Amino acid sequence: MGEKKLSVCMIVKDEERYIRNCLESVQDIADEIVVVDTGSTDNTKAIAKDFGAKIFDFPWVDDFSAARNFSLEKATGDWVLLLDADEELDVSSKDKVLELVNKDENVAYLVNVINFLDFTKQRTVTAKRMLLFPMRAEPYFINPIHEQLRFKKNVEIRDSTIIIKHYGYIPETVSTKKKSERNISILKKIANNAFENIDVEIKAFNYYNLGVEYYRKQEYEKALQNFQKSFLLIRKKEPGFKYALIWHIVNSLINLKKFQEALKVIEDAEQLYPWYVDLVYFKGVVYYNQRSYKKAIETFMKCLEIGESLETSIFHYDGTGSYLASYGIGSCEEALGNYNKALVFYEMSLAQNYILAVIPILKLYYERGSYHELEEKEDKLLRKYKDYSFIIEKYVDFLFLKGDYERALKVVNSYLSDQTNKLIKEAELYLHLKKYEEAKEVIEKLDGQNLNENHLMIKTFLRILLNLSLKCKTEEIVWNMKKLTRAEEIKWQIIGNLLLAAFNNDVLKIVKNDYEKYEEQLTFLMAKFLDLELFEAFEKIYNLYQKIEWIEEKNLKLGKLYFATRYYDSAVEELLAAVEKGVADAEAFYLLGKIAHMRGLIEEAETFIKEAISREKQLNYYLYLIGLLQEKNDLKSTKEVLQEASTYYPDVEILKSALQVYSSL
Repeated sequence: MGEKKLSVCMIVKDEERYIRNCLESVQDIADEIVVVDTGSTDNTKAIAKDFGAKIFDFPWVDDFSAARNFSLEKATGDWVLLLDADEELDVSSKDKVLELVNKDENVAYLVNVINFLDFTKQRTVTAKRMLLFPMRAEPYFINPIHEQLRFKKNVEIRDSTIIIKHYGYIPETVSTKKKSERNISILKKIANNAFENIDVEIKAFNYYNLGVEYYRKQEYEKALQNFQKSFLLIRKKEPGFKYALIWHIVNSLINLKKFQEALKVIEDAEQLYPWYVDLVYFKGVVYYNQRSYKKAIETFMKCLEIGESLETSIFHYDGTGSYLASYGIGSCEEALGNYNKALVFYEMSLAQNYILAVIPILKLYYERGSYHELEEKEDKLLRKYKDYSFIIEKYVDFLFLKGDYERALKVVNSYLSDQTNKLIKEAELYLHLKKYEEAKEVIEKLDGQNLNENHLMIKTFLRILLNLSLKCKTEEIVWNMKKLTRAEEIKWQIIGNLLLAAFNNDVLKIVKNDYEKYEEQLTFLMAKFLDLELFEAFEKIYNLYQKIEWIEEKNLKLGKLYFATRYYDSAVEELLAAVEKGVADAEAFYLLGKIAHMRGLIEEAETFIKEAISREKQLNYYLYLIGLLQEKNDLKSTKEVLQEASTYYPDVEILKSALQVYSSL
């Protein structure tokens, strides 16, 4: 320990999942660990006791500041490092913390908190927070939630290179701990009682935080409303959260597909923060969504020129100046049909440690149809990243969608090291291969695994699918369906409710806010039953689907579902019904064209594809039409379509090469 005494202060409740790792990260630099418990019912306090922590109980009063201030009262150190139980001090930062503490300057330090946004740990946002400070400055907290640190005595604020890793924003963690519900309740309570009587910046900050909670719940309209209220209050000010506020406004608009509004906000913000690479990156995302691929590529290239901007901003989406920008260029080149260029940038993204780039690389090798090359690349990448099970699983899911179950099974057996996920994937693949005894044996092996709640629900669902395939007694199937309704995760609750409504005639009550979630799971169940040829089960879910009045454009959606599951006669019937009702989109005509082509109806196929192009000038539509015209040996029309396509996609190599050939004929 150093000359100056360091207190690590924490407030906790039911944190047994994370607290051990947290305490291990600081036990060899802390002179004392102060843990304030607000009502744990699990092993949190017992674990903290193992580390010699000083444990104090504090009744929860919907006020984080009150609990934080109580923890400071109990601290006896010269300096305090604040941590939450779902955070860890990075091993590289231990010496830096001790160095700053022992310098003992009258300085409070901002640290870099890396927030992991999903279980892959590939999507992260880094935010600067004031978490290391001297007690002589008399620190205290205000604001009941997302508490703000203040000092009674003057203190200088400086940046630092300290890194803390935060796992609390991973969706599974947020859902399990019911963070959003708790936080929204507190913020609404503040809004009702005290928003009019507090500092304008704190008021704006609370609106911002209320927006963030809705954003995490994917309720983007409500999120945007609160972000806009916040922005109006601090339009001409520069509070620390302004970067994060603009970031969330832009992303809310993108998620709502309000792309022009997003561009306007970005361009206005760029006038103030031209070096904020996140804004430039999201402009590229907007262009990509608008299919302005050339503009998107230019914008992502600019991101690479700027580089990562953490030093000049306090809220940064990691990778926007490096691996995400490279990946974005790869996605654009792939959309343009420039597959060799796409591979170059996906490989660049992977070299910058963005492991998710493995998936599009393998997909492109697969689509090329060169299976020798694919097997070499597959073995090289999957062996190298064998410890990242989510990569193997995502690739298996891709093979699954292609209907390549044998290859998927081979990948699972060769590369997937996580035993539980391996068994789950094996069981699912055996079901699709109609190897029911093997599927049953694998599902029974899952009983011997230490399963988390989600894995238990997956096992229950697999058992339902197996029992339906084997035509087991309805009572057993219904019993498993009821188990799903008792799941913690809303997805499994919805699936259970839908199955019981379809198979057991239970009443289905759906609130408006959940319409989209229910429709998503209805589609999932119909696709799953069609894939497994469980036609009786499909019929029950289909009938339920048809009874629900608020689902729009059913023919169009069913037609696309039938096409994806390779039931082409049914797809044609539904898509033509959508055409007759005037709700068919460009994709519907494109799919009708592909089916007509499969059946050798070249003229019909040409008509449908041309109609798709008249509605949307998509590159893949043009390429398909060019292929049809080449089959007909219609050189004149092929050349005309190539010329038209080239005006919309002048940078596509395959079009340029083909046009050169046809121009010489």
